[in-house]
Amino acid sequence: MPDLNNPSSNVLFSTMKLESEDEPCRCGLCGCNPSFFAYQKHSAAHPPHEEHGYCCTACAFTMLMHLAADEAREWAALASRSAEVRSRL
Repeated sequence: MPDLNNPSSNVLFSTMKLESEDEPCRCGLCGCNPSFFAYQKHSAAHPPHEEHGYCCTACAFTMLMHLAADEAREWAALASRSAEVRSRL
């Protein structure tokens, strides 16, 4: 069972200050929409991967959907293995 207290991947979003000159005005992922969020993305894959930057709402939504799809695949694989074990008993 996946360890829910130690996620294999996660994304953290925070809002930006409206008049901060340090943050870019365009999304660092798509490069065309205004950036509204600062993000930090961590993956416990081997080797571990960390990514951070600024993104627009569309790219934030896409990152969340990819994370949800990955999580759903992990749970589906776990359910499939569990069903196989039960069928052998």
